[in-house]
Amino acid sequence: NVVAPSLPGFGWSDTPARKGFGLPQAAVLLVDFMRREFPGVKYLIHGGDWGALIANAMAQLAPQDLVGIHVTWMIEMLPVQRIIESVGLSVQSLVLWGVSDVPMLTSARFVWEESGYLHIQGTKPQTLGHALADSP
Repeated sequence: NVVAPSLPGFGWSDTPARKGFGLPQAAVLLVDFMRREFPGVKYLIHGGDWGALIANAMAQLAPQDLVGIHVTWMIEMLPVQRIIESVGLSVQSLVLWGVSDVPMLTSARFVWEESGYLHIQGTKPQTLGHALADSP
């Protein structure tokens, strides 16, 4: 059997009804779904893009339920990198763009300049969803 859920706010799913629904809530929702619909069955998780982050969270929540996990997007950041990138995404001028030999700052610059898809998926996923559904 293959279960291919549509994440809340993406694809065929409605936008979440409650505020604050994010990656941890999606992981809990999917773990609960799998336990309810397939009790006692071990399964393999695959995820890419946001699904990779959710798959990782599911594996941390319920490792005993899994045969394995496969992801096509692996990003691991130290807490300080997350802070720098968040600040860099929010207020570009606060990040020291001239320092190219500091990996964390280089990473923040890359996120700012090259992650338009990530930004629109994180802020307005339905907009991009309609565009992707209507274009070859």
